[in-house]
Amino acid sequence: MPVDARYELTRTPPEPALYRKIKIKRLVYKTVGEPYIGRRVKLRYFKQMHDRIGVRDRWRIMDAGSGDGVFAFYMAKRFPGSSVTGLELNASEVRVCNRIAAEEGVHNLQFHEGIPETYTGEGFDLIYCLDVLEHIKDDVSAVRAMRDKLKPGGVLLAHVPNRYFLDTDGRLKTVADEDAWRVNPGHVRNGYMPAELRTVLEAGGLTVDSLVETQGQPIARAHRIYHAVERWLPLRIAILPAIDLLTWLDRRRKNPHGNTVWGIARRLA
Repeated sequence: MPVDARYELTRTPPEPALYRKIKIKRLVYKTVGEPYIGRRVKLRYFKQMHDRIGVRDRWRIMDAGSGDGVFAFYMAKRFPGSSVTGLELNASEVRVCNRIAAEEGVHNLQFHEGIPETYTGEGFDLIYCLDVLEHIKDDVSAVRAMRDKLKPGGVLLAHVPNRYFLDTDGRLKTVADEDAWRVNPGHVRNGYMPAELRTVLEAGGLTVDSLVETQGQPIARAHRIYHAVERWLPLRIAILPAIDLLTWLDRRRKNPHGNTVWGIARRLA
């Protein structure tokens, strides 16, 4: 099994190639929105969670595990009066994202190399970590570190895969944690049931406001459609309206099981 993925950087291309790759992604994003289904669907629910939390402009916001910056750029542009910090282990991604933020004139966004345990800033109103905790062996310590960076009353928003995946045929599937990395590189566990996520958040010193399961069978169908055509970029773009329709349906029905879980938790003192 891989070691703790916080310290296991994924391979990235040389920095000039990484810059070109992210610039192209930004161009596509500005034209048709996020083209990758996982993040496209997640962005729809991300906004819904902000409304549930009551996120306001002029908040201090951290993206813990910002990667190539998609969600950090989204937050900086949606809340232009807020200060957004992208925290990422990959130094190349940090440098490239800072360069692109400067080129796009996104002055309320900065990226820093590191993890919450070593980052010196604190007093955040909101920290979000999207598909991060399942990569970390000591997830409770990671939550505690993020809790320490929140100001009293600050909110942690976590998104994780459900331990059990509901397929289009109605069957629930899972794998043992020790085999999770074979299905999703870097995972040290397959995911979390809502009660498991609650336990981790509370053990990290937070009070859980709500746990929300999302992405039921409509999104499982959307993934099947997407994966059937993902090798052909024009087709991937062409099916985005169908993906959006299935996401709309998913958000408006009560799914008996969601393949992802959102946790909203608060630091009380």
